[in-house]
Amino acid sequence: MISHTTFESRYSASSLRDRHEHAWGYLCYVARGAMRESDRRGDRQWTAGDVVAYPAGYVHRSIIGPRGCELFHVRIPAEQRLDLLGATDFAQLAPLLIHARRERMVSDSDGELARCGWIMEAVDQLIGARRWSGIGSARLKRIRERLAEDFEKHIRLGDLAEEEHVDPSHLTRAFRTHYGVTPGEFRRAARVARAARVLGATARPIAAIALEFGFTDQAHFTRVFRRCTGVTPARYRRETSV
Repeated sequence: MISHTTFESRYSASSLRDRHEHAWGYLCYVARGAMRESDRRGDRQWTAGDVVAYPAGYVHRSIIGPRGCELFHVRIPAEQRLDLLGATDFAQLAPLLIHARRERMVSDSDGELARCGWIMEAVDQLIGARRWSGIGSARLKRIRERLAEDFEKHIRLGDLAEEEHVDPSHLTRAFRTHYGVTPGEFRRAARVARAARVLGATARPIAAIALEFGFTDQAHFTRVFRRCTGVTPARYRRETSV
């Protein structure tokens, strides 16, 4: 499976990045602030919420706005040729990149699975990938069942796609269309739901439950549990224990 590296850049107010180019193509989401760029075609202004495409070898100059600028980048591998120059008609990609950026901040394997799915969808739309074909409900059910078990195992999007002989981006889109969430989001919710049942039915230490369901430690479990349910594991136990 093609891998897309993601990273963030922060630039100080009114700083200058003189003429430069990138060895790789990039998809860039402006998360905060603004910048002005110039190339042989003229100047353009990018502000928070914009999505910009940079092909490999694109020479440009950047002037950062008075409040600085924060960018979220997706590197486009060489095998996915990008022939666009700073295009501005990618507003539809912004929600996908926002989700990917949020998942990047979650330090668990489910976050990685979800991030890969959002990125795959965004890049496919960007480069005009081959036409999407649906995936049957039987396949989707098998994938869902696989995601809802073996929480100690690290499942990758590419592994799921290979097992079902489908394209990873098609798998993500079909799963999200059918179930309303990405495979990574579903797996995280299933992990939390199983842990919640044990919390409410037993007096086992929360730290032990966290490890049983594949969380790094109790603190990690608490962050994810609260994100999914709105309460901490300790509070959930108090409110649901008989």
